[in-house]
Amino acid sequence: MANRTPSGRPTRLSRSPWWRYGGAVAFTGLALTLVVTLHPWLVHIAVAPFFAAVALSSWYGGFGPGLLSTGLSVLAISVEALPAVDRLRLNAYDLPILLVFVLVATLIAVLSGARDRAEMALAGSESRFRGIVETANEGIWLLEHDGQTRYSNERMAGLLGLSGSSMATTSLWDFVVADDVPAVQEHLQRNRLGATEKFEVRFRRLDCQIIPVLAATSPLADDTGLVIGTIGVFTDISERARAEAIQQAVTEAAAHDLKNPLTAIKAHTQLLQRRVVQGAATDREQLMRGLSAIDTSTSAMDRLIDAMVDAARLRAGHDLQLQRQPTDLVALATQAIEAAQQISEAHTICLETAVPALVGEWDAPRLERVLSNVLGNAIKYSPDGGPIVVHIDRRDTETTPSAIVSVADQGVGVPADDLPHVFERFHRGTNVGRIAGSGIGLAGSKGIVEQHGGTVDIESAEGIGTTITLQLPIHSDQD
Repeated sequence: MANRTPSGRPTRLSRSPWWRYGGAVAFTGLALTLVVTLHPWLVHIAVAPFFAAVALSSWYGGFGPGLLSTGLSVLAISVEALPAVDRLRLNAYDLPILLVFVLVATLIAVLSGARDRAEMALAGSESRFRGIVETANEGIWLLEHDGQTRYSNERMAGLLGLSGSSMATTSLWDFVVADDVPAVQEHLQRNRLGATEKFEVRFRRLDCQIIPVLAATSPLADDTGLVIGTIGVFTDISERARAEAIQQAVTEAAAHDLKNPLTAIKAHTQLLQRRVVQGAATDREQLMRGLSAIDTSTSAMDRLIDAMVDAARLRAGHDLQLQRQPTDLVALATQAIEAAQQISEAHTICLETAVPALVGEWDAPRLERVLSNVLGNAIKYSPDGGPIVVHIDRRDTETTPSAIVSVADQGVGVPADDLPHVFERFHRGTNVGRIAGSGIGLAGSKGIVEQHGGTVDIESAEGIGTTITLQLPIHSDQD
């Protein structure tokens, strides 16, 4: 196949028209010179050099120059070449020769033009194919039977931490993790037998990072149908693996959080049942304590389930259906503090409020869940105990007045690198150790506050403590 320029056009068609058509004139002139000079030896093949001129013009310049050379050759043969070999005029013998020359020369030019069009079509097809391959989101890797690279796109090279040019000398086995080699060999063997395979494999990148990859491999055959290698499409599934690990962690954390209140319910229920079965006297106060504990545990479960449902809705991009009603934020915070104080005796939770009551149009159950979550985090991430301060204030502006609620603890704090991600779903601080949690609480709380038109801010320093501040616009009848 003739050489092509980066644009895909054959090299001869990319030359200057002066060179292409000038070459046709030069080749025809050279043919005429040879005929005139060598006429004693060219009596019976006087047109042969002109065939060569047409062929060279077509090869060098394409269809147009080939056709020009044909016309010039006909003129030269008629006017100069035949008289030069003692043919003073065209006779019945010469006309068929000239006609055959015209037909053959024209055919040469036409075939050259057809070849140009075929090469340009092929180049266009290759260019489109290469464009698709190079812009694909997946890595594409063509391999020999021994795993040596035949071709790879830039995505494949980037996936392995290389550049496209450096992939040419690499082998599949340079990157497959040793433990995965036997399984991959089996898959490639089945490819050689004509099967299509889909499997997961781990690659060790140039920077030694190990990444999980989903591979889809098929036999690579030549024009005769002979399998000469393997073509593979490789997709980095690191994010999927991470999401699966997070989902598992969330499921385990949710199961843990649900198990605690269930255990408490079961314990109090069994205690009351045992007293009834034994016929022991149960006074009203003991009964109320047991029922109150059961009610508290079921409320905790209900809040967790609601939180998971809201988190799923927010993650799907749906708005929450807020049930707004006049709600006293001070009373709501007092209720949340009393519930949170029962969780831990090592913490002292105090309420500081600049107003005796603060009423706004809010979804009370959801705001209570937000306060419970923030207080629960303050307790959870202050494992050594200590004071937790809840402060409530009202901020009046020229537009909409706002309620300000802050919860401050003296716990482990949030590392500076984790602080920008603290409200992301499933993200947990790198310093939490074995403290249980799902990573959905703060993200869900932020979503609820923002659905109310408010904001959530955090200030934290590792080893010193954390302050979460909620700002909620007040929409009430008194305003």
